[in-house]
Amino acid sequence: MIQPIDDTHKQNILTIALEALHFEEAELNELSSDIDNWLSGDVENQSQWIGYFEDGALVGAAYTVPERFTDRAWNLLFIGVSPTHQGRGIGSKLLQHIENQLRETMQRLLLVETLSIQEFEGARKFYSAKGFEKLATISNFYYDGGNKIVFGKSL
Repeated sequence: MIQPIDDTHKQNILTIALEALHFEEAELNELSSDIDNWLSGDVENQSQWIGYFEDGALVGAAYTVPERFTDRAWNLLFIGVSPTHQGRGIGSKLLQHIENQLRETMQRLLLVETLSIQEFEGARKFYSAKGFEKLATISNFYYDGGNKIVFGKSL
């Protein structure tokens, strides 16, 4: 089942970010702050955190935000599934849910950014398989040798 998250899910999301996506401490702190801001309502846009739940437990989550200064473009900033639940279509269900919601509200474009290193090859294949096109590579964006790869999908 997919539904919005609440404050009881924050630690589960951070655990997914650490275990499934290998976030480092600074990234976990930034993610924690994003979750806190969203939960407090201290967000000036329609950003959304959703979770995928099995037997009442959060096993996957996604976070989308509208791109500032654009006409109906959105960015998928986070999508992750617990390692023990990967390979069962949960990430696909989360992504499909997001795309459906954005289409229903006449949004135009969904972007996702990822890192060029080998550990993210699976993510790049996932987005390509879901109909995303590689739109850009920004060299040395994250660090020397850590290129940003931007994928997009028209809605």
